[in-house]
Amino acid sequence: MSFSARRSSRVVLGYFFRGLLLLVPITVIVWAVWRVLAFLDGIVPIEIPGLGILTLLAIITIVGWLGSTIFFQPLAEIGDEVLQKVPVIKTMYGALKDMMEALVGSKRKFDRPVLVKLGALEAERLGFITQGTSSI
Repeated sequence: MSFSARRSSRVVLGYFFRGLLLLVPITVIVWAVWRVLAFLDGIVPIEIPGLGILTLLAIITIVGWLGSTIFFQPLAEIGDEVLQKVPVIKTMYGALKDMMEALVGSKRKFDRPVLVKLGALEAERLGFITQGTSSI
């Protein structure tokens, strides 16, 4: 094999691997999203594709609306008390409840993003201000 043939085969091989680096992550993400949507669509078995996931989203929204009304509040408090009494579930439920309230609830804490510089390094990290401090 001549020098130019070897060089061109390496260039083509480099293009092939670069194509893999670009396509594999995209393919995996598309596949994972497809599987999740298919799973969610299968929760509510309706023959029309996509209608199951729309029904599921509607049910979640209606439960959220009921949860914010006076009608549903006593039931939610009873369920909360029951879950807080079961030893293993209490720990997991409390952590998940706190996380969801911090992210999307009325007590949102992660609503002010900041960019933090890390000392002498030229690196920066994304963070969130969760509460203010008094003067130091």
